[in-house]
Amino acid sequence: MKDVDGNEVSVGDSVLILSLDEESLTDLPEHEQGRYLSMVGTTEQIDEITEDGYATLGKWVEEDDGEFTYVGLALGPQEFRLVAKKAWQQG
Repeated sequence: MKDVDGNEVSVGDSVLILSLDEESLTDLPEHEQGRYLSMVGTTEQIDEITEDGYATLGKWVEEDDGEFTYVGLALGPQEFRLVAKKAWQQG
């Protein structure tokens, strides 16, 4: 799989989340949309690359009440940029 710049990415690589398909969030309550949108601009590691061409990743997000919720994303290539390859892949 490749990122927005055409760089090859693999499981464990760190990527910068550039954007989300906000249209896919419209059916969610506003507070849930905020959880997902809070990930834009953060750097996370790829957990899996799906057969249908998405990079999946997730993050624990702190809620206003101090509780944490896990937020998982499936990103298309246009939505992220490679920041660093997984350590064991570096030359």
